[in-house]
Amino acid sequence: MLLEHDLQYMACHFFLQNERNSCIYILTVFNNKMDFDNNADIRALILISQPFPPLPILALRDNSEDYLYMNSHDLQAHLLNISCTNNSQSMHSYRQEKQADIYNMFMHDIKSTRPDANLLYDIYCKHTRSLLSLYIYNTQEQIADIRFQPLNDILYSDSITKHMQEYTKARATITEGNSHDLKNIDNMSFAACLIYITDIVNGIQM
Repeated sequence: MLLEHDLQYMACHFFLQNERNSCIYILTVFNNKMDFDNNADIRALILISQPFPPLPILALRDNSEDYLYMNSHDLQAHLLNISCTNNSQSMHSYRQEKQADIYNMFMHDIKSTRPDANLLYDIYCKHTRSLLSLYIYNTQEQIADIRFQPLNDILYSDSITKHMQEYTKARATITEGNSHDLKNIDNMSFAACLIYITDIVNGIQM
């Protein structure tokens, strides 16, 4: 299994399930480099501010049978870029309303779950899938068959762990300022970061 985090120059395919006719089809993303533009900083701010961390999504390398994992934030950034240029104001309003519903359901699930990394990971994957599906289908009723790497398979040396650590430090800075030694986060595993950011979401003082 390959682990890839920089897919700007690579066509990458995601298996998505069309639930209306129960068939599998391919969504192609990142088939060319996404240039930096005036919205790049806005996209970065959205990704850091949201309660959903970067998660490893199962993907298929273009023109091959090699599977890999890519960062869910990369996919969301691409979908944000498309939505900013292709959707009407009414669609933006609809998406904001449905996104608020997803956040509310996420908060309910988080607050009613004990601090177990595997249980929390399932919740983050579930609602990240719903959020990405909202951008893909423009509806909350249709859920894409986006699959994630099992938590126990994520290694400290994997690039997604580094992205998770950076996201965790950003979230800690936003919510706690300089009250915590952010360097300690560099030593955390993916699972430890997951529990840490969940405590932030729950408003627990670190």
